[in-house]
Amino acid sequence: MTDFETFLHDFADNKIFRIYKYKRIYTPYEQEQKYSDETVFENGAYPTYVYIKNAIELPNGDILLRMEETIPLDEQLNDDIDTSNKTYIYERLSDICIREYDSDNIIGGE
Repeated sequence: MTDFETFLHDFADNKIFRIYKYKRIYTPYEQEQKYSDETVFENGAYPTYVYIKNAIELPNGDILLRMEETIPLDEQLNDDIDTSNKTYIYERLSDICIREYDSDNIIGGE
């Protein structure tokens, strides 16, 4: 079993991940339709693309992630996109779903 810190150092360095934030507040209609019993994300099917930069273990055992927002590598080839201004996101690991797609980490998606 690999701990999270080892995972970050060995496997996550310079990899793009997609994160989806779990929806925690539901409208009355969603509660009536039992949405709270399903996995629902705040932005629907639209992820945020990130590099995981740091992880901090919290006193309650959760992990706070510091992530740099990015775009997939094949879209970075577009000269109109400014990648010099970095944006960082902080989320607890328990509040998000993290997914890795090989195509996000290969230029041209091949």
